[in-house]
Amino acid sequence: MHLLGRSIRVDLNPGKPDARTLLDIPAYNFDDQAIRPLAQPLEIKAGDTLRVTCTHDAGLRSMLPALRGSPPRYVVWGEGTSDEMCLGLLVWSPQA
Repeated sequence: MHLLGRSIRVDLNPGKPDARTLLDIPAYNFDDQAIRPLAQPLEIKAGDTLRVTCTHDAGLRSMLPALRGSPPRYVVWGEGTSDEMCLGLLVWSPQA
């Protein structure tokens, strides 16, 4: 996410009895995009579902120095800092 990101969350098997939250950052910070390893390795099986949920807040445009004063516009997916995206990158390896 970029400057309008508020929160990000990654869930395993949402809505199922074995659902787990793998990552929950309720106060997202663009300047803190570090890798966050799990405390213990996790086995992901065929048929499991991973869901990434991002919350964006266009109201931040008026509060952030980098965007303050810029004209209102429709925010689209893109790589520019004034655009937005929702990505959850996972690092995995085959079971040894």
